Amino acid sequence: MTRKQPTLHHAMQAILLGQPNHTATIQKLSDENIRLDLYRRAKGDGPYPPPDQFRLRTLHHPEFQFVPPDCVRYVG
Repeated sequence: MTRKQPTLHHAMQAILLGQPNHTATIQKLSDENIRLDLYRRAKGDGPYPPPDQFRLRTLHHPEFQFVPPDCVRYVG
């Protein structure tokens, strides 16, 4: 049975809104996603996404900004 979950970018938004300056490292995003069990692949029943997936998501959603070398900022 699949569980109701947010999309990856909604999970990222929720995590980043709780961080100073709405910014976190890619590893912090991954760790918080696992700790809070927000997003998993395969409709909620699969593995957690790898850390690099968080960086890649910034390329498709303008509300996120990649901040080199390894941070993501929520800019709304």
